[in-house]
Parts: sequence; C-alpha cells; structure tokens
Amino acid sequence: ANFAKMLLGPAAVSPAPPRHLGAVDAASTPARSTFELTAGMSDVDAYAFLYYAQYVKYNERAASEAAGSPLVMRSVESMIFGRPARWGESINVVTFLCPPAACEEESGVVRLLHAWVADSLEDCSKPDVCNTSVMSYSKPPGAALAGLDVPRPGHPLYRPLMACLRENRTPTPQFARCEPLATSRQRELCVTVHPDAIGCGGGPPPPRG
Repeated sequence: ANFAKMLLGPAAVSPAPPRHLGAVDAASTPARSTFELTAGMSDVDAYAFLYYAQYVKYNERAASEAAGSPLVMRSVESMIFGRPARWGESINVVTFLCPPAACEEESGVVRLLHAWVADSLEDCSKPDVCNTSVMSYSKPPGAALAGLDVPRPGHPLYRPLMACLRENRTPTPQFARCEPLATSRQRELCVTVHPDAIGCGGGPPPPRG
C-alpha cells in the first residue's frame, strides 16, 4: 500500500490491492508494471537473505507479467545490489522499458529495467530500493508491450535506474597483461579455513574461476 501510494497518490490506494497489479492506467501515471512478491524460505540463503539467482528468476516473471506474454531472458547486462531482500519481506518489482537512446535496437529483443522496492517505509517519497538491473529478453512476434514505458525524470525510481543504466554503458577498462611472478618472489601460501568458508560436507567450497 505504501508503494502504491508513492506511485499513484493516496486516492489510488485500494483497501485490498490485487496480488499482481499489472499495467497501471496511463491516465493516472506513466505506464509501468508492478509485480508483487514475498521472499519465502526456498528463496533465501542461510542468512535469510534472498539468494542472488532469485533476482533473475523474479525479474523474468515480472517482465512476462508486464508484457502480457511470456518473455525469455537472454542476458543480465547490469545489476546493482543496494541491500539484500530478506525472508518474509514484501517486495515490488517495477519494470520499465530501456530508453531507446541507451540501447541498440535488435529484432526480437527487448531490454527492460527492473527496480526492487521494499513496501515497508512510511516515507513514500524515498523508496527503499534493494536492487536495480538491466536485462534483455527474447519476445514473441506480435508482443506489443503496451503496458510499459521508459522511466521519466521526477519519478522516485528514476535516479537509481539511471545509475544502473550508466553502469551498464560504462566501458570496461583495458588492463595491462600480468606477467608470471618471478620464482624468487614466490612464497609458500598458508590458508586458514574459517567456519564461514566451510561448504557442504564439512570441507572448503570448490575454488572459483
């Protein structure tokens, strides 16, 4: 209810909002879609924080809900974690179209912006943004995406979404190639395994990379 009040104003908040709000009427606010979820036990890790892969799963559901037809994720182009979503927390995933100037047009592909906002604050002018992302999806022929629009300046989510979009468009710097470490500078490496580094089975987790 707090989140709906932030977007639409007090008059638009109903006593019992639907579970999936879908596309909002363009007469009251720029077209966008809001997907509501509550982080369950199967979504979180041992610290009761939402597991990172779940952000991608729910973003895909939010995108399909917004488009009115199933969309298939192609890639995660950028993702910024403001803070972890927690077990039992009510979250609103708000979906926007990526501004045309910020992405290359590609046949059968749509790029969307997602913002995860916790519906728990009294101050509706300052949304509690957990996560923002830029993702691309394959869309079926004829998908109109009529329920979506680009984020507008002045919207409470405009600045965090644009920050994520700028991160996506920032070119990766080219680093100089590292030469192998000279034998004379190599030292024996000793590693202390702490309890938080122990994986399933009582041993250390497999090495990354």
